[in-house]
Amino acid sequence: MSLPQFALEMHQVVLLFVEAVLGEEESDDLAAMLVPNRNVDLAYRLFGYVPLYFLLGGHLRCEAFAVPRMGQHQESGEVRVEIVWARDQDELQRWVFQSDAFFTITLRQYRRKWRVQGINPAPADAPVTLRQVREKIEEMDEQSGYWLPYNLLAGSLQVERRKTEQLDDVESLFVPYMQEVGFGLWELTSALRLWRDFKKKANPSYRKPGVYAAAVEYAMVLFGFYEGSQAEIGKAYGVSGSTVGTKFQEIERALNLYQYDERYSQMEDPSARFRALWKQIGVKGPPKMRLGGSRRGGWSFGL
Repeated sequence: MSLPQFALEMHQVVLLFVEAVLGEEESDDLAAMLVPNRNVDLAYRLFGYVPLYFLLGGHLRCEAFAVPRMGQHQESGEVRVEIVWARDQDELQRWVFQSDAFFTITLRQYRRKWRVQGINPAPADAPVTLRQVREKIEEMDEQSGYWLPYNLLAGSLQVERRKTEQLDDVESLFVPYMQEVGFGLWELTSALRLWRDFKKKANPSYRKPGVYAAAVEYAMVLFGFYEGSQAEIGKAYGVSGSTVGTKFQEIERALNLYQYDERYSQMEDPSARFRALWKQIGVKGPPKMRLGGSRRGGWSFGL
């Protein structure tokens, strides 16, 4: 496929996706546009179109958008497509694009079809991390186009869960409680994926779902470098701190968790660029940091 043909195909995928989200309705067609079990898909299944609407800038109520840039990652094959909304018109009735109206959609092939894997409320070459979002909203004007999506990612804005996605007894505990204490959107979806990955791999048996619900939340606390002990989290779920620790270790071993684990962590790994360099020159480098290593006495490289 030629470059112009590829660009047109990506543009069409993005156009259909944006139109589906702005339609403000849940549908099988929209669900089919998402990579299954990734953050965007899980957010849609948990909360419907609303979080996607904010993350794409639908709240700006603009009439038009452009696609100024797109690019494909050489190794992963993922495609980032940048869109920018026209919020005003000049005296010649030409669309004017604003700096707070850039959003990036990440596409990946799944079963020979390009689907949406990620959304980031930022330009393609400067995606925002959870840490940056929480820093920026402290001084952000509420009129900014990024105010709503940033607060959604930071956890200061929570969306009511729709009832169509079936949650098991463990998920039914940690999802609403993690919302209540202010975990961000992608942290919620990552916690859900972590539990489902563990459940599929280990097939755990339990009488009290709270033991694993507390362990999942504790894992996300460690990923986010948040305060909160095993005893404190266990108390919220009606279980002992020692039980939380035991169940967390089961999950940690089964999934081989580590700090900055790209499968579940929303924190940027400060050693990532060095690891990429080491890989390029054939150097093994130091081991990855144990999850919660700074508070558990583990390896703390990069901090």
